Parts: sequence; C-alpha cells; structure tokens
Amino acid sequence: MDKHRFTVEAYRKAHEAGALPERVELPEGEVYAVSPMGKGHRLYVMPLDRLFQKPLGSEAAVMVRCPLLLSGTSEPVLDLVLLRPPLEAYRERDPGPEDALLGVEVAETALVQDRALKPPL
Repeated sequence: MDKHRFTVEAYRKAHEAGALPERVELPEGEVYAVSPMGKGHRLYVMPLDRLFQKPLGSEAAVMVRCPLLLSGTSEPVLDLVLLRPPLEAYRERDPGPEDALLGVEVAETALVQDRALKPPL
C-alpha cells in the first residue's frame, strides 16, 4: 500500500476544504489525529500556561495548542510553545523553528506517538 505524503500547503487546503478531521497535525508529511485534551491533560497544560505567562511577561509569547511550521512537510501541534515576542508578529505569519524558544508536549494517551514523532522534528 502506498502512503500519500502531504506538503503543508496541500494539508492546509485539504483541511480548509473539510477533507480532514478538525484536530490533526502533520509531522513529516503524514496526517495524524490529535487526541482531544482530556481532563488530566488540561490539568497540566493550563497551569503550565499560567506558570510561564506571569514570570516571562513580554520576554516570550506563550501559545497553547500551537501549530509550529517546521518545514514544507511538517506542522506538528504542540501543547504549549514559548515564542519570540511580540505575539502580534504571528497574526501575519505562522511561527517557525526560528521563533520557538521552548516546545512542551504533555502526553496523556499518545505518549508513544509523541515520543516517536515529535522529538526528531
């Protein structure tokens, strides 16, 4: 069986056309479903958001459930990303690897998938 690999551009067009589920990500050209954020997951991600927001102030922009454009074939969705400020810079463009100061992934149900796919990116 042949796999169909997507570029970020084709992936976004398919998503906008409704051909893909709402909660997906694109590591290395392959589309993966993103698990809904369960109660346990929220209990870690939301406090992390607050933990970083307060002390960092304007030194970093904090985004939750942030798609990070890493290449022409990779746009994973991270639970929390610290980005170079200002936050307004990302209104006109997607954050990329040069913008990311720290990426955080909290795994409640997808630990094996997250460990296998995201760190190499």
